[in-house]
Amino acid sequence: MKKIFLAFIMVGLMVGAYAQTADTAKTKKIKTPEERATSVSKQMVKQLAITEDQKNKVYTAALKEETAINAAKEKQPENKAAMKDAREAFIAELKTILTPEQFTKWDEFKKAQKAQKKPETGDHK
Repeated sequence: MKKIFLAFIMVGLMVGAYAQTADTAKTKKIKTPEERATSVSKQMVKQLAITEDQKNKVYTAALKEETAINAAKEKQPENKAAMKDAREAFIAELKTILTPEQFTKWDEFKKAQKAQKKPETGDHK
């Protein structure tokens, strides 16, 4: 009886230890503005087949946006207006970099991405 009891305790301890390590493994690595800008430009190459010149311009614009957002978050994390301004400036700059067809395709892609992220909200009565 004691052996069975001890076996259950050991299994419980092992499961608890595993659960703690699994939670820490799931934590997201915070990317730098340069990494996020690189990610944005790579995504546009993949989605829109942009030229090398456009890729460099998109990277520069995205880096400017990400740096501004980081600065706003560090200054005041709840300052959504500054973040929104940085995003709007990035979109305005994208309009000058991309062709109208590319911009339309990018805009549709972003809307589809946003719709996937946002869960369906039903009637919560």
